[in-house]
Amino acid sequence: MLWGRDNDSYMFRDAPDLRRCVTCGDPLEAHYINPGFVLRRRQYDISATYDGVVIASHRLREWTLRHKVEGAEWTPLPSERDFFVLTATRAVAFDAKARRTRISPPCPSCGRPHSVAGAAPALLQVSGPLLGGFYRTDLEFGSGVEKHPLLMIDLTTGEKLLRERMAGLEVERACTAG
Repeated sequence: MLWGRDNDSYMFRDAPDLRRCVTCGDPLEAHYINPGFVLRRRQYDISATYDGVVIASHRLREWTLRHKVEGAEWTPLPSERDFFVLTATRAVAFDAKARRTRISPPCPSCGRPHSVAGAAPALLQVSGPLLGGFYRTDLEFGSGVEKHPLLMIDLTTGEKLLRERMAGLEVERACTAG
């Protein structure tokens, strides 16, 4: 699993053009970028907003492109030159039953649960280690607008990234269920 430090910022706060569910208020746009987003802590190569959006530096993006690390989408931030929203394009199944993850009933309007608790330690429904780059869980964790998937990377690339001393980077091994 791959984390970035808190960057003391919010993506969804003060976003008047963000479409939200009329019942629960959750964002309806999966990849919304607030055009007025302000990154409060710019010293990290990888960080996360309080509402769960992963922000990556130009340095991290260039390193992954140079090393041909697959499975990432890099969306430029309009108000923050040299920073991107990092999204994993490949999903891996999270074993909510084995992990005893607590999922609230779905919203009657949008169908999303208000909260999902119990992400760590992560239990994945895979037969072996992840190979070749970035992944995300098929389940989002947190509550309200803060729900987000866990971000993961294969072990070899994770170890290489740690050796590069990317600022803000934290890595933890996930487990396979069963």
